[in-house]
Amino acid sequence: MTVDSSIKCIKCEEEFNSISHRPKALPCSHNMCTPCIENYIESNMKECIVCNKAFDATSAEDIPVNTAVENLIVCISQFKVDILKKYMGRLEPNTSILNKYVSNKTEIITKNEEQVQILQKDIEDDTKTKDEALKDITENKIMSDEIKEYIEKINTENDGNINSVNGSEVDA
Repeated sequence: MTVDSSIKCIKCEEEFNSISHRPKALPCSHNMCTPCIENYIESNMKECIVCNKAFDATSAEDIPVNTAVENLIVCISQFKVDILKKYMGRLEPNTSILNKYVSNKTEIITKNEEQVQILQKDIEDDTKTKDEALKDITENKIMSDEIKEYIEKINTENDGNINSVNGSEVDA
């Protein structure tokens, strides 16, 4: 049996306290909290859930508070408070160091995020520039093709005109 199990209700396993979960001692010396005893008696159960020893009670008030356990709980609570006070003083310097460390890491992360945003903007600008250049090249190619077709058309017409002029000179 451990101290931890001695300060908990055998039914709900909640820790006893001096307000709502007071330890009630059954005749067999097992302990249940006040709410569990009340529910247990209301459901006409009148034997210990650990050892099955019967007890006679019409209400939780008929079962005495286990003052030894209640005093133990008060001592344990005070001990926990004392330990916390003792170690909180030791934690303060560590907390300061940890805060500086976290602050530095946060600053680094923020700078990295800013650099990533700048890179993303540069990439977007590059992409736009490349898209615009590709569009210009495509438009220039189309214009070049149209100019070639126009020159070919003019050459064809000129060839036709030259042939017709040459043909009329031959006739004369």
